[in-house]
Amino acid sequence: MIRAGRDHALPVDVARLVELLHADGVVGEALAPRFAEIARALEALYHHHFLPVRRRLRRAWSALEPGAGAAGAASDAQRELARDLVATLRRLLRRGNFVPVPIGELLEAMRREGACGLSIELDLDDFEELEVWRRRVERRREAVAAWFGLRRRLTEVEVYDRLCLYARFKGAGHFARPERARRKLAVVPDGVTLRLFRDVPRHDMEALFPGVRVRMRPFDRALIGVPAAAGVVHFLVFKIGTSLGAIVLALLVFFGLREDEPELRTRALGATASLAVLLAFLFRQWMRFLGRRNLLHRQLAENLQTRTLDAGMGVLLHLLDEAETAEAAEALLAYAFLLRAGRPLPAEELDRQIEQWLARCLGLEVDFEEEDARAKLLELGLVTRTPGGALAAVDPERAQELVSARWRELVEGG
Repeated sequence: MIRAGRDHALPVDVARLVELLHADGVVGEALAPRFAEIARALEALYHHHFLPVRRRLRRAWSALEPGAGAAGAASDAQRELARDLVATLRRLLRRGNFVPVPIGELLEAMRREGACGLSIELDLDDFEELEVWRRRVERRREAVAAWFGLRRRLTEVEVYDRLCLYARFKGAGHFARPERARRKLAVVPDGVTLRLFRDVPRHDMEALFPGVRVRMRPFDRALIGVPAAAGVVHFLVFKIGTSLGAIVLALLVFFGLREDEPELRTRALGATASLAVLLAFLFRQWMRFLGRRNLLHRQLAENLQTRTLDAGMGVLLHLLDEAETAEAAEALLAYAFLLRAGRPLPAEELDRQIEQWLARCLGLEVDFEEEDARAKLLELGLVTRTPGGALAAVDPERAQELVSARWRELVEGG
């Protein structure tokens, strides 16, 4: 895997992080049990810290999704809750190290052919609100369509390890005209969609949006249209054309100019049979067209199913969990390396040591947010600052007492 850039995201579980720090000797054998207790206490503190956010998001989404899994914002009260949901969601995503996807990046993805090999049409004018966030950007080798979909080849593509989508459609008046809603998938006027995806190729993200239309590529049209056109020409020239004489004979008999009715009936029967064969051929080609279109829709559905992590309230709970983990992991990493140093460290040195360790042990080129971690530790009292601005870790025993005391304050304070 080749990294496309340095992100702030730290996708590692706290328990796994404790194991790695112990195994690599950052946390010594004697301090390991107490350090594990501090880690669990930090997790609990940040979980409690996010409880008000959890309640607020649950209340907003419950009002938008009254039942049957269909979320919408048709009333003024629901639209106000939708705005509050988006504002809270933005703050949560920032704390989880997500960044917004600019509209220019989305438009570029819509212009370029993606790895899934589907031709997607998305009308951005259908949305009242549309916001997209992504986490880490990676470069991976994936199989993409080549030679008009006849072959697959391995190539490097940019991939978002997480992609979060919030969309709110316009009202029913916008979709009153038939051309606005026809063949668009998952379009609900005033509908609200919240989804979380994983491993999304950058130039395929529009395929995961609600309201997309799957269009046939030129190769798909040629695959069906060329045989159909050739067949029609063949029947018109070699079958129907030779039977035109039967029509002329029918007119001559009708006006009494000829009396060979048996021959006429035979030739007319041949013309009727040829016409029936032509209609059957056209019907077969139409069924092939429908089958091809259904195949493309199935490919889109499989792509959506494979990459979907969660939807609706599940997305909010998933993001809350990741934000809690990221907060605890950042604080724990900074404390562990200050503890190992055994002396005050300048902020730049602490940042460099942590980033080097993450690259060596986890293969992650992370831009560690040292300032954020420092603020957390200073608030909890787990580090002290020297007159020169360097940071020093407090004794683990004292650190455990501090986090335990903070937890008791939170519990007793309700």
